[in-house]
Amino acid sequence: MFRCHKRNQDRHPLPKKRLATVEQLVNHGLTAGIFIAPILPRLTDSTDQLKGLVREAKAHQAMYAVPSVLRLKPGVKAWYYKTLETCAPDLLTAYTNQYQSAYPSHPYVEALMNRVYSILEAYDLPAHVPEHKRPQLSESRDQDEQLAFGF
Repeated sequence: MFRCHKRNQDRHPLPKKRLATVEQLVNHGLTAGIFIAPILPRLTDSTDQLKGLVREAKAHQAMYAVPSVLRLKPGVKAWYYKTLETCAPDLLTAYTNQYQSAYPSHPYVEALMNRVYSILEAYDLPAHVPEHKRPQLSESRDQDEQLAFGF
């Protein structure tokens, strides 16, 4: 499967670089985390793979990890199935059965998300982007005051 990943992700930074960027952002006081997306059924959805990713994210100071399963809209589905034929032809029948709509079957998604949420909880990572708290503006200045430059 690596050759397919390499062919399809050529112009994207490697995961280690992405995680290093998350760490740099957090070290500079910004809220940063990862999106576990898309989770590919039978390719990137094993408990060991997900635990490894979450462990690495936490080690790189990620503040959240938002999971999302692969969505296959009609145009994307045709392209993805063609890619599967090349890279993992043994999975094509399983995908065809599992993806009766844009999303995999409800029981699969429910079981997957329960596993992911359990892993995230074990690593104390929320599954959503934390709410951003805006700094309070000082109310001591008159709202109608016009700023002026002293030229």
